[in-house]
Order: sequence, then C-alpha cells, then structure tokens
Amino acid sequence: MKALDHILSHSGEFLDFLRGRVPVFHLSNIFFRDIHYAIMAFAALHGLSLDYTRAEDAARQVIEKLEKDKVLVRIDRQTWVVHKEELRKPNTKPAAAAAPAKPAVAAVQPA
Repeated sequence: MKALDHILSHSGEFLDFLRGRVPVFHLSNIFFRDIHYAIMAFAALHGLSLDYTRAEDAARQVIEKLEKDKVLVRIDRQTWVVHKEELRKPNTKPAAAAAPAKPAVAAVQPA
C-alpha cells in the first residue's frame, strides 16, 4: 500500500500534520479516530488514494509503529498517551514580578 508506506516512512511529518488537526502534546491523550481521519487527510494531501477501510488498517499499523517507537502508550483500545518530550507544552506561568527599583540618589534632608 503506497499511502501507508509513505506515512510510515514520514512519521515525523505525519505527527506534525496531526498536531495541526488536533491538540497533540507530551502526555496528552489521542484517540483512534483522530489518527484515522488524519491519515485520510494526509494521504489526500500527498495525492494518494486511501478509502475509509484502508485508512483504518493504515491507522492501526501507524499506531503499532508509534507504540514500538514508544511515542504512543496504550490506555485502552481507542486511546493512547503521547510520550514525546519534543511536544511538551511551553511553560505558561507568568514570570515573577521584579522588586521595585531603589532611588538612584538619596533624598536630601532639610536642615
């Protein structure tokens, strides 16, 4: 299957494409249908024909490869956790406020 070979050989590109469709971050959940529909769209984007049933089979094989690569960890038959440090969300906590500046010159005391 030409489309599946393309997806498997470009798994990094596929993950980037998937991130554009659904939120995919380190330790986030991802679902089978998210991957399935992304495979259909990815194949169409590259001019490859993939019907619904073949895309399901391709999704299972892509998931199997990502599980072997330890990118996905199975929770149940339809859900996985993403384990890829490069996809970690950036820290969104605000930086600590700086202390107020001290005056540059001491105030002159009236006599």
